[in-house]
Amino acid sequence: MSPGTMKQRNVILSLFSEVWSVSLQAGSSNIIGHPIIKSQKIILARIKDERHQQIANARSLSYEDFMELCELPELTHADKYAVSKYRLMKAYNIATPDIMTPEWVKDYDNEKEKSVYKNLCSLYTTNSTTLEDRLEAVRQREEARLGLCPKTKVHHNLEGSRYVKLRYAADIMTSCGFTDVFASNTVQAQTLKEGIRRIWEGVLKEMDNTCIALDRKKPTHNNWIFKHQLGYLNNILHDVLGVKIVGVNKRCAKYHLVHYSKVASLRQMSFDI
Repeated sequence: MSPGTMKQRNVILSLFSEVWSVSLQAGSSNIIGHPIIKSQKIILARIKDERHQQIANARSLSYEDFMELCELPELTHADKYAVSKYRLMKAYNIATPDIMTPEWVKDYDNEKEKSVYKNLCSLYTTNSTTLEDRLEAVRQREEARLGLCPKTKVHHNLEGSRYVKLRYAADIMTSCGFTDVFASNTVQAQTLKEGIRRIWEGVLKEMDNTCIALDRKKPTHNNWIFKHQLGYLNNILHDVLGVKIVGVNKRCAKYHLVHYSKVASLRQMSFDI
């Protein structure tokens, strides 16, 4: 971020604090519609646009360049943007920077998209692999990272790990009739209901652990009609893979997978890594 941009941001934060203070004194906490806040939103959007532009146009670093910069106590603004560009390329397994336009950076430089991409890559199947194969590979990597004994019960010792989250999502998909994160098939409503019915007892038993692993509030109701069951399972799928099981049309006689992340819907990067 350039010195001028940094100064603009500090001014915005100062104005926001002032408006908040005045609003509270007036007995209101609703400052969204305040003229100053509206104008500063425009400036903040421009600051973000500038950042996206700077990252896209930053010089490309080799691994050696990146490691050298990481050793420095302070970085110039140009170096910081170059480091950000390098990390973003690594997050999406990009070998050449040609794809990195400002618009691309705007779409993908956020933690949710990065997480979804990483998880989709982990479960991406080919003609020679299955979801179980991919999960086993993740489990082995997680065990090695955590230094666990292979004979230890993975589910309990990897609680909260990426493997457990992927396990939840994969179990839901397969039970509902989808064997691939990019499955294009449809499932009849009755088949979907039967699939959910078969796993629901286990889902309820694991609900505490699942909500803890995904940092979600546990539902407080017990009205588990099909709509609520599917909603709960879709929350897990969306958190982990950015996908939901939705009706093909308003009649909902058939269901299919719909991706809500840009990384999956636009398919601009390879998932076979």
